[in-house]
Amino acid sequence: MTTVVSLAPFIGSAGAPQAGHLFAHHHLQALAEHAEVVLVSTALWGNESALARGTRSYEVLLTEELPIDHRGRFHLKRFAGDPDHTIRPPSLAGEVTDLVRRADVVELQWSAALALVPLVRALNPAAVVTVVEHDVVFTQLEGHISQAAGLRRWAMHAQWLRQRQRETSYLRQVDTVCVFRSEDAAALRARLPSSTEVITHSPWLEPSRGLGPSAAQEVLFVAAFNRPENQQAVRWFASQVWPVVVASRPEATFTAAGAGMSEELTQWLNARRIATTGYVDSLEPYYERARVAVAPLHLGGGLKFKVAQAMLAGLPVVGTPEAFAGIDLGAYRDLEQTDPAGTADQIIRLLADLDLARAIGAGCRVLAQRQFSFESSHRALVHSWERAATRQRSVATSRGR
Repeated sequence: MTTVVSLAPFIGSAGAPQAGHLFAHHHLQALAEHAEVVLVSTALWGNESALARGTRSYEVLLTEELPIDHRGRFHLKRFAGDPDHTIRPPSLAGEVTDLVRRADVVELQWSAALALVPLVRALNPAAVVTVVEHDVVFTQLEGHISQAAGLRRWAMHAQWLRQRQRETSYLRQVDTVCVFRSEDAAALRARLPSSTEVITHSPWLEPSRGLGPSAAQEVLFVAAFNRPENQQAVRWFASQVWPVVVASRPEATFTAAGAGMSEELTQWLNARRIATTGYVDSLEPYYERARVAVAPLHLGGGLKFKVAQAMLAGLPVVGTPEAFAGIDLGAYRDLEQTDPAGTADQIIRLLADLDLARAIGAGCRVLAQRQFSFESSHRALVHSWERAATRQRSVATSRGR
């Protein structure tokens, strides 16, 4: 049986508030159906509490050997004990080193784990090495640069160049890269050798009955509010868009659902008669009560899983170009808006006409079902590992002649 070792700063779980954590968990669950899977992570970032939630088909090893700081970043100095960051295998002692050396596939989850690529290659040259990039950081920075000006724009451009060089230099050493947006896949394919296969993977979307818009005048924004881009988004919407909507539809209500919201932001929103939920076990009741979902994001990279989830629930989603990155809206392009007035107009139109909202919501659900198949993209990823393993054996055979 194939052995897969996944190195990650976070432990996913069923019901996790972060979409990336949900994907990581269900991805490993799917792998465990036909492989021996071990997830190696650390006790930081609430991983111990995540581990206590639900059951798993894969093994989890919590260790202090992974060089992760309190922000989930990897530091190679703690591996090698070398101020020059030189990798001197075996620089990682103990059980984790043994696991990596025995693995058929070594997977690095999240961009933060990229720094481990040279170490993994040194410990196990024959392994298939794969990276799951939840966000391709240099493409994410491109969006931030476009909103900067003056010296800040120049500084961010320099940062972008450094990040692009760093990120692609690591990715050139791996066999497979998994991303979630076709735009990210295209950007990487343009910079990586043909020996590195880039797979566009669908997110894990919670099964939904897809009941579609309710008769209530409820507007819903679902997000992890510990992320700065989501904090900025809900403030922008509450101050620039929501007053226009309420002036036209006084009976309308707005709920910001999701974990990680600070007390200050909660009070700021509640003072504007906007409901907040904090962490909830299931978002399905909120999708079922909503008429319209919104995604007023102006920052951040990667596919917005919560947008796809709302579409699968049968809701029309009004959002920005950043929110719909990686999603083809087809005939529903009017849902994508760039300014407060256009955003408010679309929401008011959907609140005023339930039949229209249900028709567009049904179309959004069909689009989500067509574009996001976790099972088929998971099979494509596994097949890419098989092709990489075949290439590895071919190279080893030719060297032995």
